[in-house]
Amino acid sequence: MQNVAPPPFTWPELLYLRLSEDGLCLARYEKGIRSGFPYSARRLSPQSAAEELLREACQTDPVAQGPTRNVEVVVSGSVTPVPLTYFQEEYCETYFDYCFPNEGKKRRVFYDTVAAANVVLLFSLEDRLCRAVEEHFENVHYTATLTAVVRHFAMKDERTRASRSLYAYCHESACDVAVFAEGQLQLLNTYRVNEATDAAYYILNVAKELKLDLLRTPLQIAGTAELRAAIGEELQKYAQNVLHLNPIAEFQRHPVAQKAGIPYDLMTLLID
Repeated sequence: MQNVAPPPFTWPELLYLRLSEDGLCLARYEKGIRSGFPYSARRLSPQSAAEELLREACQTDPVAQGPTRNVEVVVSGSVTPVPLTYFQEEYCETYFDYCFPNEGKKRRVFYDTVAAANVVLLFSLEDRLCRAVEEHFENVHYTATLTAVVRHFAMKDERTRASRSLYAYCHESACDVAVFAEGQLQLLNTYRVNEATDAAYYILNVAKELKLDLLRTPLQIAGTAELRAAIGEELQKYAQNVLHLNPIAEFQRHPVAQKAGIPYDLMTLLID
């Protein structure tokens, strides 16, 4: 019997660019892929500007090369939720500027609808970074890192049907906290943190303000294994139901969840 060579690997034409204050992640992925996929990450040094790192990656990173049908720019930054019932598109910038006053830098304000949580998330990206992406690519769409995370948490909460639950996603000197009550988003906020004790303080303060029962309410922690371990250790001094969201188990050993170094929010976006 003659051996038949496998077909050559064709890189997906959907490119993901994740922008954060720490750097840039690039991935090419299409739904349904069950094997490896191209991924790379670049750190932002204090001496370089974000748009310089972005332009360099677009010109030199192999993941950014090749045919590209669409580009999904995933923005890590300030987000404010608006109840879906009260959302009016024409007031996006007004809402966002009220919550996050503009410091003189030209920016674009975007929004994502998260029907599972019954909210719209407003977010922004500096215009110079938008232009840097659009210099190299067409068919660019922007989304917030929290969009996929909040959707994922809302769907988890819908499945578990807990009366109240708290989710915390810790990453890049930030802790995103979401609280659900009987499937409805009750709170979404982001706190700046420097260490595990900071994150535990804010999580426990939210629990206190919302009168969550720390003996019963699930406190579910997402992030890298190191962050989960450190924050969980602090929380377990005061709460009994602390759960670690291990992505490999949570996503049933999906190839994306097994990719080393990929942020939880990007992982959730690709899988969900």
